[in-house]
Amino acid sequence: MAGRNPRRVEPLAAAAGLPSRVVALDDPAGLDAALADVAVVVHLAGPFAETAAPMVEACLRSGAHYLDVAGEFAVLEGLLRYHGEARSRDLMVLPGSAFAVVASDCLAMWVAKRLPDARRLHLGFSRFRLGSRGSYRTALDMLTGEVPVRRGGRLETVPAGRLERAFDFGRGPVVCAAMAWGDVATAHRSTRIPDVTTYLETFPWERIGLLWTRYLAGFRGLARPIAETWLRSLPEGPSRAERDRERMIIVAEAEDRSGNIVRARMTTPQVYDVTADAAVVIASKALTGDLQAGVRTPAQAYGAELLTELGGVEIRDL
Repeated sequence: MAGRNPRRVEPLAAAAGLPSRVVALDDPAGLDAALADVAVVVHLAGPFAETAAPMVEACLRSGAHYLDVAGEFAVLEGLLRYHGEARSRDLMVLPGSAFAVVASDCLAMWVAKRLPDARRLHLGFSRFRLGSRGSYRTALDMLTGEVPVRRGGRLETVPAGRLERAFDFGRGPVVCAAMAWGDVATAHRSTRIPDVTTYLETFPWERIGLLWTRYLAGFRGLARPIAETWLRSLPEGPSRAERDRERMIIVAEAEDRSGNIVRARMTTPQVYDVTADAAVVIASKALTGDLQAGVRTPAQAYGAELLTELGGVEIRDL
C-alpha cells in the first residue's frame, strides 16, 4: 500500500497486514524506485484527471501493468494516447476497473452480442443515493453545462438537460437525463456501436437544474468555496451498513437501423463494493498473465463474461 502521507498510509497498511511505501506522484524518481519490484498497480488516488498520467508513465517506465478506478470519460479517453507504448512494452493499461465502467461496459457488450448490427446504445443508471466526498467532488467538476455523447464514433456534446429517455429499472418507466459517464469513452471501443448516450435517473427539479448549468458555468469559480465547504461537511463515504442496503440497477438498450431493440437489466451491489470486487478480480488476472497489452476497456480485455465473476451481480434479458 502506497501513498504520499505516511500518517495515513502506514496505519491503513498495518491494519490490512500489508507493507507500505511512501511516495508522491510528483516524484518520478521516487515512483520508479517504489515500482521497481511491482507487477500490477491498482491506482486509487483521485482526482484522476491530475493523477492518472504520472502513474501510467511510471508504470510504463518500470514495467508494471496499470489499473485504476477512474470513471471520468475525459480520463478514460485521454489515456488512449498511451496505447502504442503500452503495446510495445507488452503492458496493459486498464482504467475504469471499478463499478464505473466494468459493470456498464460488460453489460453494453452483453446486449451488443444479441444485436450485432446495433447502431445506437443507450445506458440508463438508477440514481446514486450514497457517495463519498471524492465522488461528489468529481461530479461537481463534471457539471459544465455540456454533456458528452458519441455520434458516428466521434465525441460530441449536447446541452445539459436537453436529452431525456425513460428506462424501466424494475418498477416501471422513469425519466432519466443524459449525463457524463465513462461509457461515452469506452462503450464504442468495446462494442463498435457508433452512437452512445448515457443517462442517470433524475427528479424533475434536477432536470430543470441541469438546463441552467450551461448558463451558470461562468460562475463556477465563485461558487467553488461554497461547494468545498459543503463537501467537507460530508462523511468520507457510506458505512458498511449503508452499503449493504443499497443496490444499483443499469439498463442497456441496443438499437439497429430498423428500430429493433434488445434490452438487459443488471442489478449489482452498492458501487463501492462492486469497485473493490472488480479491481481485485482484474488485478488477480493481470498477475497471472491473463491480459491484453495496450490500453483496454474491461470488456475488451475480459468480455461480458467478467460480470459472472463479480459477487451479487444479476442480469436479466428483457
